[in-house]
Amino acid sequence: MKLVFDGAPGCSMCLTWWQSIGASVRTMALAMRLGSWDPVRTMMSAEPRFGREVRSGIAIYRREEAERVVRGVVERGFSVATHAIGNEAIDVALSAYAAAGAGLHGAGVPRIEHASFLDPELVRRMAGAGVAAVVQPSMIAMPMLSTASPISGLPFFPLRWLVDAKVPVVGSSDYPVDVFDPLAGMRTAMLRRNGLGTVVEPGQALTLDEALAMYTRAAVEVIGCAAEAGTLEVGKRADLALIEGFEGELAAARVVATFVDGVQAFAAAGDIAASS
Repeated sequence: MKLVFDGAPGCSMCLTWWQSIGASVRTMALAMRLGSWDPVRTMMSAEPRFGREVRSGIAIYRREEAERVVRGVVERGFSVATHAIGNEAIDVALSAYAAAGAGLHGAGVPRIEHASFLDPELVRRMAGAGVAAVVQPSMIAMPMLSTASPISGLPFFPLRWLVDAKVPVVGSSDYPVDVFDPLAGMRTAMLRRNGLGTVVEPGQALTLDEALAMYTRAAVEVIGCAAEAGTLEVGKRADLALIEGFEGELAAARVVATFVDGVQAFAAAGDIAASS
């Protein structure tokens, strides 16, 4: 059962005043550097609401409502995945997961879809609760996000924090919102370059092996199919892609052939004759 706890791009965020002021200063500096008001327009599109903290975005459920909905899902035997981009939505989702109790894992690994803005405490809670993050690293390169300033303490897709904390991290595309190509997602997870070519929060980058695992082994483990797919082992389905240029920054990487259950489904022209 997929639940939706915040909007997109109006994700539910909660910032301290210091975080908000810092992001505003960086936004003005970026606008001056680019000679454009686009960064300011991007910031104001969040429609901030001011109080003890600065909040923005669309929160679909109040905390007690979220707990009731998740509890109902779990009691009916469904596994649960929750769309939560902003840190406040993720906080609400994790609280609801905790309130669901031991039955949360009964039907499968609970997931946060996107998990885009996380602080170390949210990462710790995900790890402690055995909650997976289904992420879309290629979004870092989306043109719209190239004019968004970093938020101190809330990196965008903190993949290094998640992997180091042993949170199951799964790569996805969110197509058609973003590109479908897994190689693009892997490349961005490793390089952290936005649409302007600027490296964003390089400390959150992954290695090639870690990026590959997100789109193969980790994905099937989280959906409960690790016994039959996801790694190249005797007895598993031979679902695989042959890729050349699979080293370095993947700049020249391309798919040469694909196989589905051992049967060749695609061959690049002039590369490999079809076989099984």
